[in-house]
Amino acid sequence: MHNAIQILIAFASIAVLLCLMGIVRNRAKALGLRAEVQRKLVHIGTGLYALTLPWLFSDDWPVMLLLGITVVIMLFLRQPKRASSGLGATLHSVGRKSYGDLFFVLAVATVYLFAKDRAILYVLPLAILTLSDAAAALAGSAYGSRFFKVDDGEKSIEGSVAFFVTSFCLSMICLLLLSDTPRVNVVCLSVVIAGFGTLVEADSWRGLDNFFLPIGLVLFLERHLHTPPLTLLTIMSCFAAFVGAAQYSAPKLNLSDHTISVYSIAAFLLLTTLDFSHAVLPLLVLFAHVVCCRYNPCESDHPELDAVVSVAMLSVFWLVLGRYNGSFNIPLYGLTTLSLILFFVALTVNRGKGLHGTITGIMIGGIAIVCYLFFYLRSEDHANVISNSLQVIVVDLPVFLGAILAPMLLATMKAEWFRRSRVARGTLLAMLFPLYSYVSNIWV
Repeated sequence: MHNAIQILIAFASIAVLLCLMGIVRNRAKALGLRAEVQRKLVHIGTGLYALTLPWLFSDDWPVMLLLGITVVIMLFLRQPKRASSGLGATLHSVGRKSYGDLFFVLAVATVYLFAKDRAILYVLPLAILTLSDAAAALAGSAYGSRFFKVDDGEKSIEGSVAFFVTSFCLSMICLLLLSDTPRVNVVCLSVVIAGFGTLVEADSWRGLDNFFLPIGLVLFLERHLHTPPLTLLTIMSCFAAFVGAAQYSAPKLNLSDHTISVYSIAAFLLLTTLDFSHAVLPLLVLFAHVVCCRYNPCESDHPELDAVVSVAMLSVFWLVLGRYNGSFNIPLYGLTTLSLILFFVALTVNRGKGLHGTITGIMIGGIAIVCYLFFYLRSEDHANVISNSLQVIVVDLPVFLGAILAPMLLATMKAEWFRRSRVARGTLLAMLFPLYSYVSNIWV
């Protein structure tokens, strides 16, 4: 397809989006539609249109151009004057703080890059995000009578049931029509996908389900589309047992049921989409942050949940970069998570209450360094692990030392900088040296 035609389609798509929002806003006034209904109508319309992108464009760059312009428009409509009236009101008049519109666009771009020419990996996650999420919201707001608390409000049991049923049906249809998955696997996969999606939707906050849900599903499908049914049943059983054990342990860890549920989902996703050796350090990030919050609390609004967002964004970021240059740069991903762990360790030790906090922090840091050396820098034939690790460290010694020392020194000397927005600032600090190494290698 000619480039000029693709650009024309991209801008026409923007016009379609704005027209949809205008129609919804106009009819909402005439019919008295509630704010949540308006938001979900736009959500459904844009989601269904997004499903056509791989067939509308022959190249990737026009899709990224379209999504980039959409982000700019969404940011423009979030301005206070425009969010309360006009087109912006179709998205931002629901009375709660949400970034779901931005996360939705980011999710479409990420799923598009991961799926490539595999229709099932693109269609199913976005279909569930588009239709199941809308079904849950509309069923919950219309028929909800039994509610449970989440971080920024409450959701209904009825809405979660609607999400599960819709997701199960969509999974069955898409897997049967768009994949060669063995039929016995289809039922097992559909149950896992519907169950996982329901928990993500129920436990998400600030619209993050628009990002976590499709990304989690595309990664899970990519790895387990042809997994034997017995293994899928084992995964389902282990996940249920893990969630139950986590809920039992929540009071002992001084965590809410919602927080421990989010941690359980994150751990499940890491363990089922990454090799175990590569999932160790991201899991240690979550544990190190829980320990840090216990011995050195911060003033952030959602410190425990912020850590899950950080791990998810870091993982997706390095995976996307890996897809861009053809390989997932495991050592740099590991170094980023190691750096973040040592940042939390330094804060724990620096302001730890008593000897117990200091010893706990040092143990976590030591375990993280050993895991990095053993799991992330091993040679291809899995032999001479230590010598290969040391060789890699010597070659990139400035990057390695900077990544492990800079966060620890700043957390120790300038602890007051991290009283608020601790996770966000620590994550940016942890990214600094690994990203520098990545960019330097690309340019060289």
